[in-house]
Amino acid sequence: MKSNTQYASMSAQSSTFGFHTFSERIKLAPEQNARITCIGELSAKVLQKVSTLLGEVFESEDTKFPWLQKLMLGSIPKEHHGFARELQMAVGNHCPVNLFRADVVGGGRIAELQCPGSGWAYTRILENHYGIKPEDSPLLAAIKDWTNGERTSWWLHDEKHERSVRFLVEECHKIGVEIEVFTEDTFIADSALQVIKRPPLPELIAHPEGRRLLERWRAGKVRMDLLPSMIPETKYLMAILWHPAFADLFTEEERNLCPRTTLIMSRNQEVRLGEDSERAIAVDQLFERHPRDFILKYGGAQKDLRGGCHAVYKLDTGGVKLSDRMELFERALVDWKNGEGWILQKFFPEFWPIARTLGRKPLQYNAIFRPHFYRNRDGQVVQVANTLTACPNWKVHAQSYAYLGLCV
Repeated sequence: MKSNTQYASMSAQSSTFGFHTFSERIKLAPEQNARITCIGELSAKVLQKVSTLLGEVFESEDTKFPWLQKLMLGSIPKEHHGFARELQMAVGNHCPVNLFRADVVGGGRIAELQCPGSGWAYTRILENHYGIKPEDSPLLAAIKDWTNGERTSWWLHDEKHERSVRFLVEECHKIGVEIEVFTEDTFIADSALQVIKRPPLPELIAHPEGRRLLERWRAGKVRMDLLPSMIPETKYLMAILWHPAFADLFTEEERNLCPRTTLIMSRNQEVRLGEDSERAIAVDQLFERHPRDFILKYGGAQKDLRGGCHAVYKLDTGGVKLSDRMELFERALVDWKNGEGWILQKFFPEFWPIARTLGRKPLQYNAIFRPHFYRNRDGQVVQVANTLTACPNWKVHAQSYAYLGLCV
C-alpha cells in the first residue's frame, strides 16, 4: 500500500495513517469474540429500552423524573427545547441507532456507546491496509445494506475528519453505494432522501437546514441513522443503567454491560467503592481521599467537551491533583443545577503488549477494543469489525503515538 496521508486527521499526520499499525491482524480468543457479540446484542436492547423510557418520560405531563428530562435537554439550545421533546417522543420505541460502536475496556465491559463517524472511516483504512478489498469488507457491506440502494447524504460537521470521511465514501462508491458528502454550507435538507451521518443534535437543531431536516424526518420524508435522540450522543446511558430508580427496567446482564456508573447530583450522595462491596462513601469524600479506579466524565453533548477524550479525568494523584479534583467536583455540581451532568465510573483498564522496536521487551500499553455493530432491518445485531487501540497512557484514543490494529 502506498504511503498516503490523505485520510489522516488534522491532529495526527506524523505517519502514513496518522497512527502506528500492528504488523498483522490481531487474533482474539473464542471467548473474547463471544463476549463482543454479546455486547452488541445487549447494547441494542439497552438502547431501545432507554429510548422507550425517555419517550414515556417526555409524554407524561406529571413525570416522576423531571431531572431526566432536564438532563436530556441540557445541551440543546433552550429556544428549541419544545421541538427536541417532540423529537424524543417520535423516536419512542425505536432503537435510536443502527450503525454503532462500543468502547470495550477491561473485564469485557463498555465505557460507552458511540454512533459511527470518523471511527468507521479509520477502520476501513485498516481493512485496506491488511488487504481486505471493498467487496469483501463486512463494514462496507453493512453500510450498503442500510442504504438499500437509495441516494444517501453524509453531512460533514467536523472538517478535521474530512479526509478520512471522503476516503470511506470513495470506498463505498467502489461497491455501488451512492453517498455524497455535504458541508454546512452545501447541505440542503429538502434534497435529502436519507442521511447516514449528520451533526450532533444540539448543533443540528440550532441550524435552519438542520431543523428543516428534522421536520422532514418527523413527517416521514427522510430516513436517518442515527435518529434524533440524545441517547447515543451523551454518556448518560450508563448512568441510567445503574440508577436505582430504574432497577426493574434492566436485567442484571444488561446492567453489567458497563462498570458501575453514577450521576453526580449532590454533594452528599453516596458512591459504592467496589463492584461486589457494600461499602459506600459520600461523593465529596471520595474526591478528597485520592480516589483510585474512578473516572470522571462530562456526560452531555457540548461539542468542545464531548469528543476526542475531552473532559475525561482519572481521579487519582497520578491523574488530577487534589485542588483540580475539587474544582472539577464543584463544576459538576454547578452543571447539574444548570441541566448538564457529569458521571463517575469505575475504571477497569485493559492492557496489550507493544514491542516498539524489534527484539525489545514489550511494554504494557493501555488498550480499548472498539467493535462495530450493525442492527439490520430484521433487528438482528451483527459485528462488522473490531479494532484495538493501544496507547502508552490511560486515556486511550487514536493519536499519532497510538497503535491501531484490526481484530479477527
